[in-house]
Amino acid sequence: MIEMAKIPPQARCLSCGYRLRGLPEAVCPECARAFDPLDPTTFDADPSGRRKRKWIVRGCVGLALVVLLFGLGPRRLLEGDLTFTCLHCTDKQTIRRWELVPPRWIPMRYPGIHWWSGNTGRSKSDTAGQCKEHLYGVSIRAEFRVGSVTGSTTPDVGEVPWINEQITTPQTAPDVLKSLMAPSNTGITIGAVPAPDDEAK
Repeated sequence: MIEMAKIPPQARCLSCGYRLRGLPEAVCPECARAFDPLDPTTFDADPSGRRKRKWIVRGCVGLALVVLLFGLGPRRLLEGDLTFTCLHCTDKQTIRRWELVPPRWIPMRYPGIHWWSGNTGRSKSDTAGQCKEHLYGVSIRAEFRVGSVTGSTTPDVGEVPWINEQITTPQTAPDVLKSLMAPSNTGITIGAVPAPDDEAK
């Protein structure tokens, strides 16, 4: 009992934080952890300092998470779309793509963080890029917007549009938009090429 009287009044259990002053024996009644009143390493002699250290650690971890979030977080949302319009029947289909833009210090795009969708302006289309009344090689107007860049092309009958040397159809539009929205892309070139013989007939 004399040894128990020597324990500091603010002493607490290292395991559960129970106040140890005034106990009849050197065992925490809350968690049954034994301690030595003459050995400060077996109990918490400075609980206020421990709490301060704990909050300092938590603050440092929180600050690190905030810095990490802002360091790896996206700068903005990049959007692009390609709209195909049949000049005979005005049937339209739009392929749209969204992508998160990483911070400037990251030299690559986010892996797998992008979305794309397709919609048809009129119900006359039964397949992507083809209306029921006309074959695939007739005049199709492709309008696209990638960031602040816009452009369009109207191929002649029997031609299909291409953008940056890629044949551009509703089927290939997601891949075309992906390449146009790549950080390494520095410009856009559009034009038209003859459609394949089996599709131009």
